[in-house]
Amino acid sequence: MADVELGTAEWVDWFNNQRLHTAIGDIPPHEHETNHYAQHQPQPAAGVNAWSLHRSRSASASPPRSRNTGPSIRTRP
Repeated sequence: MADVELGTAEWVDWFNNQRLHTAIGDIPPHEHETNHYAQHQPQPAAGVNAWSLHRSRSASASPPRSRNTGPSIRTRP
């Protein structure tokens, strides 16, 4: 079983990091992905940040929470 796991891991490494993919310029997929993310850094949306999203969610109108007054299951006497 260990031989199968090792063989599978080696094939996955070859497939993701070493094989040349003709559709992306005869480079390995891992290299293409690295190049892509090096050129395309995510930009935050204008006027939006995590803090403003957090504040707007917490300030939204929501129904009042009921107080826990005990068990919700009634038992017969």
